[in-house]
Amino acid sequence: MWIKCQRPSAGKGYSDAYLLLDVVLAVTVFAIAMTGIVAAINRITETSSLYARDMQVQYGMDAMLVEARHRPLETMDFERNDSHLGVLYRTEVEALSEVSGEGEALEGLYRLKVSATFEHGEGDETDTAEVIVYRPEESEE
Repeated sequence: MWIKCQRPSAGKGYSDAYLLLDVVLAVTVFAIAMTGIVAAINRITETSSLYARDMQVQYGMDAMLVEARHRPLETMDFERNDSHLGVLYRTEVEALSEVSGEGEALEGLYRLKVSATFEHGEGDETDTAEVIVYRPEESEE
């Protein structure tokens, strides 16, 4: 003979309710954590794409400086449009009047400046780089 024991029905209902509450809390914590992770990944992706664009603009400015330094002095002023990045590069050259430590004027020094203008957010942004170039005047003999 088997005797069947019955538990009170109120005990079983409370146990199931706590189990359901545990599951709901676990899903809620998981959802909040995943939302934070997705938001962080999105920010990292945006930041890395902006960094890559800035590096491409810097490489373009370096290339413009190298090209302008190898041109004759009269043709160092020029501009170039990079339609892929949406950047306008412009070079400018100006003569420098520097004096040495002995008080002598230094001839043949020029400031070569390159600027990159591009859209950033609501307005235009400009980055610049410059280098001093020594171009002595060739003497005619």
